[in-house]
Amino acid sequence: MSDILVDTSQASMVHAIEANLFAFFPQLSAWPRADVHDEPEFLWTLSDLPFPLFNSVLRARVPDRIDERIDHRMATARARGVPLLWWTGPSSHPADLDRRLEARGFFLEPARGMAADLAAMAPA
Repeated sequence: MSDILVDTSQASMVHAIEANLFAFFPQLSAWPRADVHDEPEFLWTLSDLPFPLFNSVLRARVPDRIDERIDHRMATARARGVPLLWWTGPSSHPADLDRRLEARGFFLEPARGMAADLAAMAPA
């Protein structure tokens, strides 16, 4: 993310934190051992390494057939013999995505992002 954030509202900072996370994964396309798929419904990566970070699904905005799509992503990772990490956050859709993933054996663990209005901080 290259823009300087001027709107420091909570909604804007949450969006910036997610955008920063989402911007990392396309960079894996430069690595020959990882496939990056940037689709309208989600961004996902798949490698041949059994390390979840390189086998991730994120930016889920799935309007329909979510259970089928979750099962398909899981089957794709299983076929490669790698674990799958599914990132969810405030912009994930559908709203019950966490519950659907947990029902399929995913472990839910909160991840935190950090943001601060640097202009509001006192000089050191």
